[in-house]
Amino acid sequence: NCDPYPLQFFKSQGYRDGPGNPVKCTFEGSLKDLLIYTKPRQPKKVFYQQLNIKISDLENKRQFKCSWVNGKLKDERELVLYPDKNGRVSDLLDEARKQVELADKGAGKLRLLEII
Repeated sequence: NCDPYPLQFFKSQGYRDGPGNPVKCTFEGSLKDLLIYTKPRQPKKVFYQQLNIKISDLENKRQFKCSWVNGKLKDERELVLYPDKNGRVSDLLDEARKQVELADKGAGKLRLLEII
């Protein structure tokens, strides 16, 4: 028994044993509609993942993975951020600020650097 809102379900793929496209939180179909693409005489599988945020919030946001490095370039940590799809860079930095601890003697500001 768990809270269903932080769960994201995926349609199954008939040609390989793995998750397909995600199911929207407004999906009105039945379980049979999700399993329509499975091969006959094969076990039916439902794929899902547990999220840190509600699925309805996730659909209005974009997942953004980045690396955070401290001022001395010694500590590195991967961050998974969820800014709004139509957000700005400042929104992305605000999301990152919630997950990192800035140094007391530092400037208290974050910089975004793109490495290609």
